[in-house]
Amino acid sequence: MFFKKIIKIIQKTEFSLFLITIILFRIPPFFLMPLTKNPLLTSHSLGRYFVVWLFFSNILFIFIGYKRLLFSKNLGLLTLFFFVTQSFSIVKAINTEAFLLQYKNFVFGFVIFITALLIINSKRKLLLVLNTLLLTIFFNVVFQTIIYFQPEFLIKIVQRFLYESYWDVLNLNLKRERFFVDIYDAALLPLIIALSLKTQRRSARLIYVLLMISVAFFAFVSNFRTQLIMTIFSLLSSLILLLNKNRVIFTVLFLFVFYIGIIISIKIVGYNTLSRVLLQEAEDIQTITGRFEHWQRSLDMVNSSPYVGVGLGNYYDNLNSKTTFTTSIFNWKNTLGRITATHPHSVFFGTVSETGYLGLFSYILLLLYFLITDYKNILKKNKSAIPSIISFWSLSIYAAFNPPVTLPYFFIFWLLRVFIIKTSIINCK
Repeated sequence: MFFKKIIKIIQKTEFSLFLITIILFRIPPFFLMPLTKNPLLTSHSLGRYFVVWLFFSNILFIFIGYKRLLFSKNLGLLTLFFFVTQSFSIVKAINTEAFLLQYKNFVFGFVIFITALLIINSKRKLLLVLNTLLLTIFFNVVFQTIIYFQPEFLIKIVQRFLYESYWDVLNLNLKRERFFVDIYDAALLPLIIALSLKTQRRSARLIYVLLMISVAFFAFVSNFRTQLIMTIFSLLSSLILLLNKNRVIFTVLFLFVFYIGIIISIKIVGYNTLSRVLLQEAEDIQTITGRFEHWQRSLDMVNSSPYVGVGLGNYYDNLNSKTTFTTSIFNWKNTLGRITATHPHSVFFGTVSETGYLGLFSYILLLLYFLITDYKNILKKNKSAIPSIISFWSLSIYAAFNPPVTLPYFFIFWLLRVFIIKTSIINCK
């Protein structure tokens, strides 16, 4: 009797805890106790603790028959194959600490996937999760506003609360006038558009439109080309697949946002993401050629261990000739060079170098499965699943040209797959 009461309490509180976890993983990592600066007491760490609790409690529910884990057998086999190939790369890792740091985020991605599948079991819960996700976009918009328009306030006040490793990378990018590198809101634009189309309340629709405008604006002024590409892909795909009406209005709206972005960015920074796409500076060309060089090194590296690669997180440690990165009197540029060299800036080349051809094969198989199932949903005109499908492939664009190794990335990656699975089931009922 007592055991059943405990189970009921856990079941009543688990969904609320999961919503809190979404917020904790989506907003920038901050210290829960800023004076102590303890890495075990950050918002992301607290999110990890919650996820571990939710995961094991739900696994227990499966064993005692209170819950069932329902999803495609093919998906289960492919994800297991992918997990094994990534895990087995440890046999060649020469830097075990680097392997564990990256592997930790990788594993948490799977834990989040299983947990979300078990917890999101109704249309109501799915809608609440979506709205919570959009709430985090609002938090991120506020944070981006501070970064872009009030950098002094960021440096003097906000940075005291931010996790030190996160701040180091953020500060490095600020010095080179790059913003919002690890914010993936551009990929979530289709979800905002879909919810704005469903609501009948003018106040709610206005909020969604303001969120869309804010996300598009900050992607445009971020000075990261991938952010702009993600935004354009999300908007064009939404125009084609989601918007039967109001296409002209949405197009004019976002063109106006980009126009305003040009004016403001030129005034504040002197250039914007579009300037970088047009390759107006030598640095813009160098970053592209630099990626090609890293990709070539990845292919050279995998030849030393073709089956299992050199180990997750071990790309830098296996570079044939490491540059000392003392090319500038500015130490932050040298630090940036070292950070840049830790990953080949592509999920495909990173996967093949660090986990071998088996790891790349398992990843491509998984993506092909996602592509086929998503294509079927589009053919069936499953309007509930299409926004998440667009968001997922928009996020994949980011991964194709950047290091997809952070916890927030894995969180969004697997959560979007859960959305697609659950909306497909709901649509069939």
